[in-house]
Amino acid sequence: MSMTKDSWLAALADQATQFRAAVAPPIVDSKEGAANTAAAVNLQGIAHTLLRPVPSCPGWNVHDLICHLGNAYQRMMGHLERAGTPPTNKGDLPAPAGDAVLGWWDERLATLQQALGDTDSDAPAWNPFHAPPTAAFFHRRAAHETAVHRWDAQLSVSLPDPIDPPEFAADGVHEALDLVASDITIIDQIRVTGVARLVATDIDAHWVIRIRENGVTLLDTNGWFDTEPEIAASAEATASDLLLLLWGRVPISVTDSRGETLLIEQLRVRR
Repeated sequence: MSMTKDSWLAALADQATQFRAAVAPPIVDSKEGAANTAAAVNLQGIAHTLLRPVPSCPGWNVHDLICHLGNAYQRMMGHLERAGTPPTNKGDLPAPAGDAVLGWWDERLATLQQALGDTDSDAPAWNPFHAPPTAAFFHRRAAHETAVHRWDAQLSVSLPDPIDPPEFAADGVHEALDLVASDITIIDQIRVTGVARLVATDIDAHWVIRIRENGVTLLDTNGWFDTEPEIAASAEATASDLLLLLWGRVPISVTDSRGETLLIEQLRVRR
């Protein structure tokens, strides 16, 4: 479950490729039996796809989703450029209408990938989540932001693929819990307190979370000695489903859950 700058950048490239294919699928030439080049993409089909609703992001269509992700890339670029300095302008620039948004998104992705590749993991970089202010935060964040929205994009046009491989999805679970622990304002108000456990069924990984009214703590289970804290709720599922649960994409019913499940459901990131 230990990932590095290179593995996060590889995951970003893979997830971005899948995202792009979902929002602008190429024509398949029946004579050649292969996909045509990007220049021969069916523009009418793209226009239709861009207007499709995104069920996992109520009120958005695919064009909105592309704009959101492109603007997220732009904000990450700004944080890397300013190093440890917070932004003074939080507004996003408007994205192009219609299929021009695809080239706009491509440019922002390429620029971010170049910047992330050129920046050492321990270089200073402010982030809005009160997490350690280094570029490693964005190496990781860019990969998982893209993965979740790749899933959104695929859901809008077909059945989405899980977030794979399990090692990457498990890292995403850990990242989501890190974000909640560092900034409780990204979830709804805590209504139930106690200790919850998440268990991945496709990789050797689990997480124990203590939820209090004023904060969330990801516990280090290697530090326990005599007795474990009493677990009030647990959920078992693939690492992908646990990640999607934390980001509010799937219901807790996709997991094998026990106990006071509201304890886990209230950990969903509000985005």
